[in-house]
Amino acid sequence: MVKDEVLRILEENRGSLISGGALSKTLDVSRTAVWKAVSALKEEGFEIDILKSSGYRLTPECDKPSEAGIGRYLKTDALGREMSVFHSIPSTNLHLRKLAEGGSGHGCTVIADLQTKGRGRMSRSFFSPPEGIYMSILFRPQNTGIIPQLITIAAAVSVAEAVDSVCGVSTSIKWVNDIFIDGKKVCGILTEGSVEAESGAYFYLISGIGINVHKPKDGYPEELKDIAAAVDETAVKAFTKNQLIAEVLNRFEEVYLSLSEEASISALIERYRRKLFILNKKITVKSASGSYPAVALDINDKGNLLVKKEDGTEALLSSGEISIRI
Repeated sequence: MVKDEVLRILEENRGSLISGGALSKTLDVSRTAVWKAVSALKEEGFEIDILKSSGYRLTPECDKPSEAGIGRYLKTDALGREMSVFHSIPSTNLHLRKLAEGGSGHGCTVIADLQTKGRGRMSRSFFSPPEGIYMSILFRPQNTGIIPQLITIAAAVSVAEAVDSVCGVSTSIKWVNDIFIDGKKVCGILTEGSVEAESGAYFYLISGIGINVHKPKDGYPEELKDIAAAVDETAVKAFTKNQLIAEVLNRFEEVYLSLSEEASISALIERYRRKLFILNKKITVKSASGSYPAVALDINDKGNLLVKKEDGTEALLSSGEISIRI
């Protein structure tokens, strides 16, 4: 499409003026076609300056993700090489599940500016304003030992380390799947899959990632205002969503490829352990059967959490929720 090619060129020259004539010649289309493409991009929310007799410029401040923009920073072989970027979508996980059932390959990635029916753990709604990043990544494991818990841990480490590197902040992780900065949540992760009934092996796994990048223009809902934050509230480096998305995918692929080796899994668990802020802390464990106080002791080689109850007995948690006791 002309629109996609125009955006690619503007992304490659972000901040610089490109004349309509140059775009027309490069793409072998009319200037009217270029103008229509730019107008359509502006309607989708891309911040493009139109300077009469000079040309078009994608502003440095534009922070809307695009395939062309992400591709500038992408170093993967598989993750993100098949990509769909939407302005608005009900749920990136649900859309990718349909693509997976239709045969889309390993690494297929769906990204959205806005989710209207975003889902979190236990089928809760997930607050998804347009100031965030919402992405889902398809994995087709060749190694039958790869389980959802490991994918979630790989995602958490990849996101945390990507945010640290790109944004210049210091993140931490709350078991099992939440990324925090300065005691407030900035990212949630949801891993889902399809299982072969007889063997128990996974046909595919989907990792859904939601990152609060910019503080919502209308603020957070009342129930989130004291516990949620955005990455750019503490970032010390200038960055774009395109850069952050690409770095998450780059790191996620590196981590995922290492999951075929036991030693590499142990190294991943250690990276995860170093980021956990709940170890040796008093916590409340919440499960389907009820809640109880405990102390978080450690995690095992599958990422399960070892806790000590008040009666001195220990339990190994593979799922559930925890909160820090003050």
